Amino acid sequence: MTCQIGSSYKIKAGDTLFIIAERELGDGDRWREIMNPNGIPFTEKEAENLQTDQEICIPNGSVPPTGEWQSKRVFFGNNGKLTYTSDQEQNRIPDYSYAGYRYGEIELPNVPEVSSISPISGDNTAHIQKALDAVATREPDANGFRGALVLKPGLYELRSTIQIQASGVVLRGSGDGNDPSKDTILVAKVVDQPIIEGKQDRPPDKSVVILGTNNPAPWKSGDETKITDDFVQVGSLGFNVENASLFKTGDAIIIKHPSTQKWIDALDGGGVGEVDDPEKNPWKAGKVDIVYYRRVDRVEGNMIILDAPIYNHLDRKLSQSTVYKINSSEVLTNVGLENLRIEIDKGGEDEKSLWSAVSVIGAEDAWVRNLTALHFGFSGVYTEGALRVTVTDVKAFDPIAIRTGGRMYNFNTEKHSQLILFQNCEATNGRHNFISNGTSSASGIVFHKCKSKGLGSNSAENSDSEGHRLWTQAMLFDSIDENSADTGSIALINRGNFGSGHGWSAAHSTIWNYNGTIIVQKPPTAQNYAVFSTGKVQKKFKFSGVIGNVEGEGEKGKLSPASLYEAQLKERLHTIDEPPTQEVPGVEFFPPGTLNQLNTLTGLDAQQLTNILGMINGPEQANSKWWQTVDEEIIYGYAEDIGDGRGVTIGIYGATTGKDYNDADIIWKNYGQDYSNLPVNKIIEKVHAIANDQKWWKAQWDAYISTYWEPTLKLLKSKNYMKALTIGVLIDTAMNAGMEDDNSENWGVEHLFTEASNDTNNEEDFVNTFMELRLQFPTHNSGDMEERVGAWQKLVRDNKWDMRVDLNNYVYIPQ
Repeated sequence: MTCQIGSSYKIKAGDTLFIIAERELGDGDRWREIMNPNGIPFTEKEAENLQTDQEICIPNGSVPPTGEWQSKRVFFGNNGKLTYTSDQEQNRIPDYSYAGYRYGEIELPNVPEVSSISPISGDNTAHIQKALDAVATREPDANGFRGALVLKPGLYELRSTIQIQASGVVLRGSGDGNDPSKDTILVAKVVDQPIIEGKQDRPPDKSVVILGTNNPAPWKSGDETKITDDFVQVGSLGFNVENASLFKTGDAIIIKHPSTQKWIDALDGGGVGEVDDPEKNPWKAGKVDIVYYRRVDRVEGNMIILDAPIYNHLDRKLSQSTVYKINSSEVLTNVGLENLRIEIDKGGEDEKSLWSAVSVIGAEDAWVRNLTALHFGFSGVYTEGALRVTVTDVKAFDPIAIRTGGRMYNFNTEKHSQLILFQNCEATNGRHNFISNGTSSASGIVFHKCKSKGLGSNSAENSDSEGHRLWTQAMLFDSIDENSADTGSIALINRGNFGSGHGWSAAHSTIWNYNGTIIVQKPPTAQNYAVFSTGKVQKKFKFSGVIGNVEGEGEKGKLSPASLYEAQLKERLHTIDEPPTQEVPGVEFFPPGTLNQLNTLTGLDAQQLTNILGMINGPEQANSKWWQTVDEEIIYGYAEDIGDGRGVTIGIYGATTGKDYNDADIIWKNYGQDYSNLPVNKIIEKVHAIANDQKWWKAQWDAYISTYWEPTLKLLKSKNYMKALTIGVLIDTAMNAGMEDDNSENWGVEHLFTEASNDTNNEEDFVNTFMELRLQFPTHNSGDMEERVGAWQKLVRDNKWDMRVDLNNYVYIPQ
């Protein structure tokens, strides 16, 4: 057996794990980090009964860089990669890096402006809503965006909520400052409605801006199957099921861990202790279910591989977990709010105001950025029924309300909030500046490089950040800058009978590199972590539970990595993009910005894209290097009259200049010079002359993308068929056969796509059927079509769906 983690070592006479740890790891007390080959730590009994030649696994990366120190739970190994260790309960720090828009894998998009308005006198609510609804009627582009409505500088009075109600719509201001001559300021006036009496009662939940359908639980389940593994460890990306045939790549699923009485008993009843009214105790069977909203990355036999980890153990001794196929979801996607200021007027202890600045409810892949919110009663930004959301460069200052429960949560995740990233945010004077109030249905919440400031040293005025109630999982507070350890803290604790019976507030959560007061307890069946250099630890707790896994007291030097989120994201994206872009041949021949544009469109990296282009160029130019012609000249200078009556064939995708077949006109337009009316020999001379002009490169690529890539990807995204090989097959067909039918015997991509879609129900069958149809209905002059399509078919047979291949083994080069 080989080691799953670390380096293999054979026990020698006289060895003990303590001696080995002292010698190899620099500290004998680290012997518990040494693993069996199956990745499970040694029990004390096993450690006392080692056998000569027994294989053990020693974690790599024991020696941190000079002047730095590393956690024993996650650290850089000798290979430069993060190494994770588990305790005897199999608890480990999970990978938090999947949080945010599109899993944090791409930059937030800059959606083009399609409309703009200025403020009017009086209430602007209907004025803005009408303009937003007009954008919503536009057709989405290949990326799913309809466009951005821009609010020009000025003061916009609002007396009710505005809502983005269609996918692909962005609301953008002109700046989040306080100068109406250059910034966009939404001023929410008093709400003319009765306010609920009673200090503990919350006013009606109304926000100034809502992104999403406003459905707080938008995913509905269908077919189901049981998970068959006895134990699935926190942080896992896969598990086995009874019936994997229910699922295919791209399927949206729900993973449910029921809150059985056995599980609640294992949590010591949730840690609530005595409560005034047992009937109101929320820790009851069926009331604290753990759910994860995921997509199927792939199916391997009976194993389902996920798009993001699970963040709690799935232990069949305590609860039988089930996977459900999502059969409907009421969500918006690709919606954003940007560059404006929200001031809630007339806020105060009368609480007669719109209650929150921004809420993201019923949305996936959404964002809020460059925004300032002031004087809200509940939250500056909160999420509910939201998945993969980024909130970045947002300030939530100075809430105004009765300073009591259910109020003043500056940045907040409510129920069914998962994979949410708050980054570079600032919060002042909240009761809880950064918080998850979302219970067991909230997980994967990251607060990264945010600033927190409280009111004063009076504990009632502190601005504590925390998991708030009922088992939120996988919160990461990373590099939070606290104004003062006396005015703020981060707590991952048992909150006992606080509130409605909060109990264990967070599990498998981490405080990393924090300078304030740290309060961490270990929940039953789980763990919480604190790894820090400059904070201070509070070791007295109000409710039951021992101290969590705390590291850093007395450590000198800097913590490495300084940011756990950044280290995890960098490592994960490096794996996705391997080999690095600069090592992929031909990337220097993309014009500036084009490779990023293609990545945004497809999700593919440089290696995958260049291999697709090489497969296309091979039969066209007898050269697998996409940037070269058959004569090894640069492809951008390619210009030839091939005698097909279509004029001169030019450039990277063989556009033609003939009067009846002039699809090169968009290239001339992009370049700003039209040579189409010149004689053939002069056109060829002109194209040769500008072959190295990057403006000419960009003109060709912009035309190539708009003519073939965007419409093709729009078709594929409608079916969620986005594997690299699938994209390659259709782009090759589009470039060779066109998007529309040439005649009844020569089908274009749209016709082939429709026919193949009608006959199949999964991506692999679709691609095979598509290629079979392509062979039946070929383009003109397609004598080598069998060889051309055959090259793609070989990739399918070899299961090379990611297009990470040695191209020479597959590309068709005519002789």
